[in-house]
Amino acid sequence: MRRGMLVSRFCGEVRQVKRRAFLCATAGWLLAPAVAGGQRQSVKYRVGLLGSGPAPTPSKPNSNIEAFRKALEDLGYVVGQNLIIEARFADGKPDRLPGLAAELVAAKMDVILAGSTLPAAALRRATHTIPIVMGSAADPVSAGLVANLARPESNVTGLTLDTPDLVAKRLQLLKEALPGLRRIAAFYPGELRSFPVIRRWLAETEKAVHALALEAEPVDLGLVRERWREVFSAVSARRFDGATVMEHPQYLGHRHALAEAALTYRLPMIFPFREQAEAGGLMAYGADVQDLWRRAATFVDRILKGAEPKDLPVEQPTKFDFVVNLKTAKTLAIAIPHSLVLRADRVID
Repeated sequence: MRRGMLVSRFCGEVRQVKRRAFLCATAGWLLAPAVAGGQRQSVKYRVGLLGSGPAPTPSKPNSNIEAFRKALEDLGYVVGQNLIIEARFADGKPDRLPGLAAELVAAKMDVILAGSTLPAAALRRATHTIPIVMGSAADPVSAGLVANLARPESNVTGLTLDTPDLVAKRLQLLKEALPGLRRIAAFYPGELRSFPVIRRWLAETEKAVHALALEAEPVDLGLVRERWREVFSAVSARRFDGATVMEHPQYLGHRHALAEAALTYRLPMIFPFREQAEAGGLMAYGADVQDLWRRAATFVDRILKGAEPKDLPVEQPTKFDFVVNLKTAKTLAIAIPHSLVLRADRVID
């Protein structure tokens, strides 16, 4: 009997080691330094990270996470010495988020960074006590994460992507680039159709196109990247003049696939993130997300030093990126007005 119990315990420990090895491989730098050389015992703080997009890899690093880690280092935190970061990534599968959130809560993190709105919502449902810092959430008030930006009144605080008229500004830039623009495809993840952020984004898009004398049609792009070419093919057949897409970590994490699909089907698009234009998208305009994640490190630092999330106002973007990819414009036979190019923060040619 005792031998059987020992074998069972040993097997369980092996499974835990294998699982941890998998997490180390998935999270890259996040865990490996903390478990090497017997340094784990010296770790003082435990910070969780939950993302809804793909996990970073050496060949496809996550610039936002790198900005967050570097900012923590600047504040005196060193992974493996006085800090450990436990990371989980849903890879565009929202149904995985509750389970991943539960894992981080069960691991008794001191504070958890939520990459965007959905991870923050999953964490908020999983715990009302562990502090949660939003890296770049959209409309945290409508999502029920905070009472208001000035006084969160919950265990959630951090950074939001939102500023007034951001959607309208994006579409105005697309119209300036394409004087003949009339019909726009507004891509969004249909799996999340009932989520308040999606409804608000669609409403703001409709309001913006009306003010610009344009037409927009919501198009369910979905979160499964293997279907994107099929969706783009259908949109191309319907002869839309251009397109926009809402913010989502899956669209950022797989930006090369998204930009390639737009280029293949010759659909001029404006994106919300700088990296999407750098990956081949025609243009991008939106909050500087790396700056938001750098600022998120300050929230984590203040909480680790004793501050309560409910007393830390949610902050909005202060830096914005406007990127024009002239190489893509040339491929699409689009002549971007010189006046628009001069206003860009970065021009890719």
